Amino acid sequence: MYKIKLTKITAENLQKIDSKTQKQIINKIDSLKTEPLFLGKRLKGSFKEFRAIRAAGQRYRIIIRFKKK
Repeated sequence: MYKIKLTKITAENLQKIDSKTQKQIINKIDSLKTEPLFLGKRLKGSFKEFRAIRAAGQRYRIIIRFKKK
């Protein structure tokens, strides 16, 4: 199981979205806790350490980065 941290900007922007869409995005984020390495696509170039998945009917993109402890 992985731990998920949202950036401050992400948390603020998430609050500005309607509640139905918020729930869809939060559910997608929660799905990342189990097997995030297999979800989404790897970004290219200087962003190659990030992955991206879509949420809320492809309207929003969630960008993820993994950090080792």
